[in-house]
Amino acid sequence: MAAMKYAVVEGSGYHDQVYVVVDRKAIVQDAIRYLKPIHADYDTIAVRGVSGLTVGSILAHMLQKHLIIVRKDGESSHGKPVEGVVNSRYIIVDDFEVSGNTVSVINEGAAKLRGTWVATYMWRDRELTTVTGKVKK
Repeated sequence: MAAMKYAVVEGSGYHDQVYVVVDRKAIVQDAIRYLKPIHADYDTIAVRGVSGLTVGSILAHMLQKHLIIVRKDGESSHGKPVEGVVNSRYIIVDDFEVSGNTVSVINEGAAKLRGTWVATYMWRDRELTTVTGKVKK
């Protein structure tokens, strides 16, 4: 994947990057290719915050999967801090892993919905890790 293009937006006291449509399309196409081998193992995509929705909601739509969103602290909404399908088998989709905090927070939120964690896909790194180990690229 070529260098990604993004626009910087400001909101809620923080700066975030929103990837342009061309890059989101490439990100989603890559993710579908990586997730295809485990397609039957999960029924839900889990993301954190509005930033996670920029890729996660498109991916869930394209793969015909449900969506869990665990809002970031301080994100205002008309909903609850955790929303999604109860009793799902979910994969976490995020851009990259630094500290593991996003994975922990999503797992804590999904536990409130009695979800079962199946895998994590980090789209910047193109890395798919199941709960039992890494899947080859």
